[in-house]
Amino acid sequence: MLSLGLSIDGRHAAAVVVRDGRPVVGMHDESCSDVSGDVALPVRAVRTCLRHVGSPAEAFDAIVVAQKPLRAFERVLVTQLAAYPRNGRAFGHNVHDWLARRLWVRSRLAAELGVAPERVLFVDRHRALSTAAGWCSPFDEAAVLGVDTQGEWAAAAVSRWRDGAIERVVEVRHPHDLMHVAASAGAVLDLEPGEAVAALEMLARGGDGADFAADVEALVRSGDDGSFSLARELVRSVEPDGRASARVWRERWGEAGLADGRRHDFARGVVDGMSAALADLARTAAARTGATALCLAGDLADRPWLNAHLCALGAFEQVWSLPATSDGGAALGAALCGAQGDGAAPSAANGRSPDAPDVDWGLGPDLFESEADDEHGERDDVAWTRSELADDEAVIDELVRRLEQGALCGWARGRHPFTSAEQGTRCALARPADDQAGARLLAALRCTPWTALTLVLTAEEAERFVELPRGAGPLAVEGRIAAPVRASGDLDLTRFTAPDGTAPVRIVAVDADPLLHALLLRARAAWGAGVLLATPLTTPGRPLPASAGAVRERLARSTLDVLIADRSVFDRTASARSS
Repeated sequence: MLSLGLSIDGRHAAAVVVRDGRPVVGMHDESCSDVSGDVALPVRAVRTCLRHVGSPAEAFDAIVVAQKPLRAFERVLVTQLAAYPRNGRAFGHNVHDWLARRLWVRSRLAAELGVAPERVLFVDRHRALSTAAGWCSPFDEAAVLGVDTQGEWAAAAVSRWRDGAIERVVEVRHPHDLMHVAASAGAVLDLEPGEAVAALEMLARGGDGADFAADVEALVRSGDDGSFSLARELVRSVEPDGRASARVWRERWGEAGLADGRRHDFARGVVDGMSAALADLARTAAARTGATALCLAGDLADRPWLNAHLCALGAFEQVWSLPATSDGGAALGAALCGAQGDGAAPSAANGRSPDAPDVDWGLGPDLFESEADDEHGERDDVAWTRSELADDEAVIDELVRRLEQGALCGWARGRHPFTSAEQGTRCALARPADDQAGARLLAALRCTPWTALTLVLTAEEAERFVELPRGAGPLAVEGRIAAPVRASGDLDLTRFTAPDGTAPVRIVAVDADPLLHALLLRARAAWGAGVLLATPLTTPGRPLPASAGAVRERLARSTLDVLIADRSVFDRTASARSS
């Protein structure tokens, strides 16, 4: 049985194919266009998926979209009218966009895919996210907590995953949206909407939110039912960039109140308020579901410090995050729901069996499978030499040699990952040998100031260097937990932490990523510590590279010293380094 799931019009619109209850290929549209945040119907991603499975759209048993357009339009119309006429210009733009384009998803997709309109089905977005989280998790039974700003009326939801079925138990409805809190607070600090959460997290690590706590609590209120709500003045206008609501924060403290170092204190107050709201939902999830494991999905599932706060609650024995957050997770969930053809979650018979292997998140095309017709070519203003390595053993040897010399290395291999960030198959690496290693790596990729380096290490090294919160093991495997870091022996990893002494951590197991695990073991033998600094192989305005040409384009845009793509070594020439 073939099922195609899609998420539409989000910043990371995606398509996924599920065959006989197993995901076989998935792509974000931005990975096909190589433009980050490309907003459109995921037509290019759909074509890539269909080409990979070798079947036309007519052969699919279900084509499911992770959004109900009429319900989503109802939500947008009601919330926009509540803010009218203060948001007159934005109201006209949004309504026109829905009436001219977004309401007609069924006919647009049917025409693009060449199928009858009635073949295109819809599922509630939060249901799709919860289904993907439960189905892909390592748990037979769990609570699922999702926060997502797209979709219908639900802005956050708690569900119970059990026996292959999803049951919603708590729902927080728009406009009470934590992503709006982040966007409006970010607008006060002149942050771009897409970077607001990450930037607030990083700024908060160096601040004390005590002076802002009472006011944030008045704006982000805990409810008696274990949920939360936003104050009326904060939701008078719910534009995506949050700038209309930013004045609410400014009116309370004034521009002088947020000057200089107060930016960090303000960010800490906001992040603490968001953490408290998530904590309320997590406690409610534990009480209402009786589950001992928690699955995270949606916009906030990949935030290391927010996840650390949830683990610190102690409400769950284990906490895990869906690797494909937001749009990717919604598309996967839609495909899984379509496996039964009625919008329900897949049953144990049609979905994941208890002895099924872990999901392989390399769902995109292989790095070099389409090199001949790759449209993302090399820049001719950067010179490099290319050589070939014999096998994987030679790749590891070359990486260790370069890293030991202090080189900044890019490493790309295998199929494109269907995740929000990747420190494994699409990463840039540095040896933590001196105080400037982390800063040089981030500068080489022209990362924003809000990019956090991840410490990549084996479980044995984790015992030496980090203090994982209770229940954070599943999150550490995905690199989505921040933990206190300590010095050990001659290596002081605290040099690469946030001001509060914590850093995102990824623990690599040999069965999950044999090559990366082998690199860490070889590094330990070479210089005494199997620890690397890593960040995704991206540059501003570009997503994770999906093709060989896109990978080489990252080298050209960066100042990395060397790139190893599969078994090819791209080394900058001496003239290119000096320029």
